[in-house]
Order: sequence, then structure tokens, then C-alpha cells
Amino acid sequence: MDEAKEVKAYRDGLGSGVSAATVAVAPTPTTTVPTAVKPTIDESKIPKADPRKAAEWVLSVGGSIGIKDKGEFYTLNAAAGLPKGRFELLEITLDGLKTRQPVTAEGLQVLAGLRGLKALKLPDLQLTDAELEFIGTLPDLEMLSLQHNMKLTGVFLAKCQRLQALRALHVFSSSFSDEAGPYLAGLKGLVAMEAGGTSVTDNILPYLAKLPKMTTLNIPFTKVTSGGLTALKLPLTNLGAHYLNEAPFAVHAKSLSVAFPQVTGISFGFKPITRADVEALAHFPKLVTFQSSADGDASVWEALSVVPRLTTFSFGAKGMKLTDAFIDHLLLLKNLTSIQIIEGHEISDAGLLKLKALKELKRLTLKNSQVTEAGFAAFKKARPDVAVTR
Repeated sequence: MDEAKEVKAYRDGLGSGVSAATVAVAPTPTTTVPTAVKPTIDESKIPKADPRKAAEWVLSVGGSIGIKDKGEFYTLNAAAGLPKGRFELLEITLDGLKTRQPVTAEGLQVLAGLRGLKALKLPDLQLTDAELEFIGTLPDLEMLSLQHNMKLTGVFLAKCQRLQALRALHVFSSSFSDEAGPYLAGLKGLVAMEAGGTSVTDNILPYLAKLPKMTTLNIPFTKVTSGGLTALKLPLTNLGAHYLNEAPFAVHAKSLSVAFPQVTGISFGFKPITRADVEALAHFPKLVTFQSSADGDASVWEALSVVPRLTTFSFGAKGMKLTDAFIDHLLLLKNLTSIQIIEGHEISDAGLLKLKALKELKRLTLKNSQVTEAGFAAFKKARPDVAVTR
């Protein structure tokens, strides 16, 4: 599998194994860290977009929206569901793999100046930085997702300095690079960033250090090193660092735990995990949330007992087939309140019923399942207090 395909496989957790590499020390940044970047868009020239026209266009090309009408929030996939009166357009999703028509830079201009929009998701749209500059005209944006875009570098953020409400930026599996660093430093409200499978290196870290509110950082399968990351003085509580500069998690887990003692959530992805990776989770004494989209041998989960404090476990990897034996490992985690298994499993009716023993369990998601209707009914009868999604 070539590198482009490995990057594309992030959400599915595909890829091939890589042997441990020597952990490098962070290089000296090649650019000067700015104290501030001034907005480059004249607010007086930004038109006010029409929420209805924007919504109708998004739905016409096969996207989806989230709106609030009379105090109620709901999602729509067709224009027929739009209210006749005024409504708030809060979320827009345009997935390049699902839209019925090509999404062009010209078409996206209908969104320019849209007030009130909180979340914009544009996965798998191959748009350049210049074509993404309209995002800087969305003053209330809180979450921006641009994953799987191999045309962007991130310099479009130069036009986004007025987006001080932006809290989350998702650019994984893209060509996002160190060039975006100076403009990231100006987004002072940024709390979470997912940039796994991008072109970033240690040279972007001094800019991230300028973001005092950042608590979630996901940068596996990049050229960022553990030496560079551990020097980052941020109060991180959620960390995605399965592979740093080709070194697996087990190699640098201890140093990361010392640098970020407050971590409560860890995610794995991109490359197959090993038993050593799972065992290394023990270095994080406050860990309560674990998420994996990584392949590997299902026997690695025999080591889950090293993190008895876990309350949330999420899994989704097509190449790892979890069986009923996996449930036995989960039963050792007595504090679990939430379990999410999206794909990559062969859990049966009997396996599902075993989960009734987890007394603290409140939420269970089991999708792409072989469990029968009778199996779900039996579990629900045994544990009516658990909210089940399938």
C-alpha cells in the first residue's frame, strides 16, 4: 500500500506495520514564531449570506444540514423538510464521496458571510487554499473539518484570523503543512486539532505552543517526533500519537505520560497496534477514554486489564475481527459506562448478552452487527437501563 492510500485509510485504521524507529529530538524551528497575525479580510466588505439559499444549495448537491427551528434541532437531507419560516442554519456537511453533484469553489460562495453557522464539514473535497478562503467570512464558526483533502496546505487560515470562536480543526489525511503554523498561532480559541496523516513536522509545534486553550491534539503518522512533542508546554488531556515519526506508541508512551500527566483520553489509528502498545497505556494513570481505529491481531486486547479505570471504549477497524472472546476482556473493565463498536467484529447474540454483567454500562453502540433481533431483545430485557444504538 503506498503512502497516499495509508493516509486515506485513517478512519478505517488500515495500513501496514512499521518497526520501531529511534525517537528524534525536535529540530530548531525554521521560522520565527509570530506574536499575532492580523485579520486580512475587510469585514465591511463581507456580504451577509441568505441562510435559506445556502441551505437549499447544500441540499441540492447532496449535502446535509443541521438547523434549529422553534427551539428544536434536527438534521435534513432534502429541501422538502425546510421550515417555511425563519430558521437557524447551524451545521453544514458536504462529503465529496456522497454528493450528487461536484462541489465547486463557485458554488461554495453562497456560504460566504453566513452568520450563525457553527460547524462546517467538507470531507473528501479536493479544494485548494485559495478556494477555501471563504471560510474566513464565517464569523461564528466553532468546528471546521477538512479531512482527506490533498490540495490544502493550511495557508488559507491567513484569511481566518477573525474566527476567534473556532474551537476544533480537523485536517487529518490531508496535505496540511508547517506553512499553516503562523496562522494557527492566531486562532487563540482553538481547543482541539486533528492533523494525523499530514505533512506537519516539529517545526509547527512552536506555533501550537501559542494556543493556551488547546487540550486535544491528534497527530499520528506525521514527522512530529516524541522529543518535539514532549517539549510542548500545553495542558493536553486528549492525545493521538500512535505513530510519531514512524515510532509506535509503546516506544514513546512513558515520555509522553511524563510530559502530559493530565491525559484522560488516548486514540490509536493509521497503523496496526501491538500488545506492547496496549500495555503502554498503563503509563497514563488518569486514562478513562480509549478509542482505536487501528488494525492488528485481536489478541492485543488481552492486555486491556492494564487500564481498569476506563469508562469509555470505542472501536472501529475493518481488518481486526473481534469475537465473543473479546467481550471477556471488556468484562474486566468494571467502570465502563460507554462502549462503541462500529465495525470489524463478529460478536454474536451470546457475546452481546455477556455485557449485561457490566453494572455501570449506560450506553452501547453496536453497528454492522451479526446480532439478531432476538439477541438485541434479550439484552434489552436484561438491561433496560442501557441505551442501545445499532
